[in-house]
Amino acid sequence: MHDWFSAVRLWLTSGFRAAPGLACLAFAIRLAGAVGPPLQVYGLALIIDGAIDHQIDPLITGLGIIAATLTVTVIIQSFEYGVMQTMVDQVHTHLNHGLITTVAGIPGIEHHERPDIADRIELLRKDGLLLTFSFSSLVGVIAALANAAVVLGLLGVVHPALLVLPLLGALRVWASMISGRIQWSARETTAQSTRRADRLADLAADPSRGLEIRVFGLRTMLVRQVDGLLSGAETLLRRAGRAGAGYELAARVAFGAGYVAAIGFVAWQTTGGSASGGDLALIILLGARVEQTATAVAEATRNTGQTIRAFTRLAWVRRYAAVARPNGGLVTTPTRISGGISLRNVSFSYPGTGTPVLRELTLHLPAGATVALVGENGAGKTTLIKLLTKLYEPSEGVIMIDRTELAGLDPETWRSRTSAAFQDFARYELSAREAVGVGELSLLPDDRAIRAALDRAAAGGVVDELPRGLATQLGRRFTSGVDLSGGQWQRLALARAFLRPSPLLLILDEPTAALDPETEYALFGRYAAASAELAAATGGVTLLVSHRFSTVRMADLIVVLHEGRIVESGDHRQLLAAGGRYADLFRLQARAYGDGWGKGAPNLPDTRS
Repeated sequence: MHDWFSAVRLWLTSGFRAAPGLACLAFAIRLAGAVGPPLQVYGLALIIDGAIDHQIDPLITGLGIIAATLTVTVIIQSFEYGVMQTMVDQVHTHLNHGLITTVAGIPGIEHHERPDIADRIELLRKDGLLLTFSFSSLVGVIAALANAAVVLGLLGVVHPALLVLPLLGALRVWASMISGRIQWSARETTAQSTRRADRLADLAADPSRGLEIRVFGLRTMLVRQVDGLLSGAETLLRRAGRAGAGYELAARVAFGAGYVAAIGFVAWQTTGGSASGGDLALIILLGARVEQTATAVAEATRNTGQTIRAFTRLAWVRRYAAVARPNGGLVTTPTRISGGISLRNVSFSYPGTGTPVLRELTLHLPAGATVALVGENGAGKTTLIKLLTKLYEPSEGVIMIDRTELAGLDPETWRSRTSAAFQDFARYELSAREAVGVGELSLLPDDRAIRAALDRAAAGGVVDELPRGLATQLGRRFTSGVDLSGGQWQRLALARAFLRPSPLLLILDEPTAALDPETEYALFGRYAAASAELAAATGGVTLLVSHRFSTVRMADLIVVLHEGRIVESGDHRQLLAAGGRYADLFRLQARAYGDGWGKGAPNLPDTRS
């Protein structure tokens, strides 16, 4: 109910917040346009009565009313379109900016990973036109009600019994509401199917997936799945449309019968002298106007219901973002780590699931250390990274930065003190400078800092080979764009991670997955140098996630995760000597390299054991 009231408030105020003066002018224009036509009908009735009864006063009054309303109509029509179109643009900009700001301000990523929330946001995205034209909808409702009020008053002047006609028109409104509710329910039911179909269609059209889709012959399968999902959704939507049309047809038939009866009633009154010829003309012309008014009110009601539902989703997202954002009482993020980062009995389950992904983790990451996370896919490594970067909060336990709880730190400030290179890195199709510079926007114009980051990531050669160096546009979708290989894109991602000076936490998540072993080995020294600089400057921790043990063995501390638990920890020598899970995995990979894999990575087996 709270979201509903918030939705109505947003609907009523958004236009005035976007452009207050223009909104008032738009209201005045549409109100004048709404009351003009029924007043013209009334003026015509006065002219007819004046002509029949040979009375000059009603004749002059009728002519005056028609002349005034026509003049206003001509004036309105000259600039109504421009005013309303400008209002649409203003409201679209206002609401779109607000939505982007709201969603971008959510500190975590739960709204991306929970299907129920993703469905709400997807429907909100598809409701973009409803939100864009929400002010037009509001003005339409007010204009329709003003028109109905004038029509109602004129019918009452002829005969009170004619007020039954608007009641029959109200059936149209009721039928429209029922129809809208049925169709909206169908849209919500099909939201997940259409969202999945959209994602599959995007996958089929994604240039980066084109090679694999063609090699495996996936086009037919993807098209079949998209068609199946959309066909099922369209069947349900058509069924809802037919059900809604049935209600509206019944209401139209009832109104038509009432309209014919009203004309017959006034005609009978006229023959008996109880009504004038002007009254008969009024009911004939106004009856059609009642039909138009009922249609306008019904359409406005339908749009209102849909618009308020769209604003209800927007209100829910705003409330969700407000709850997700931290309130006062946040602790200042430290500029240096003296002791380390500690996890105390940390467990985590993703919202909506009952299975813990991490179970009672107790771990100390010493200040200045390079810590490697090892484990099979699904062991919980990425989830632990999400907790350390405050994308989620632990379900149980606490994470401490020295003596300060991570939960008490402002997410944005903490993340400004972290840096990361992820396995599923983004390929920013910007200039080469910007593709690196987004790692620390304040250093974007600093050539020396960007070049230093490129050198740390062994990516200087990538930029040097580009036709315009740092100014080169990346991405084939642009006329002058240059595409890169997977390894080259990853080197730029590493450079982004190395651009931010002195982070407290540097995360390298499979940082060389797209690189060959020889290049990976060449980067070992650079990792070590980056870690040493970080340790000296801030006591920062380097967290390395990798399946390649040639990378892992350089770490000061290796933590082995299995099914969400820490099963081993220690340095490379200690874990080999223990003969546990790490030793088995290391020797298995070493034998694979010994059989000819990764000949470019010298001395892969441990020479110290």
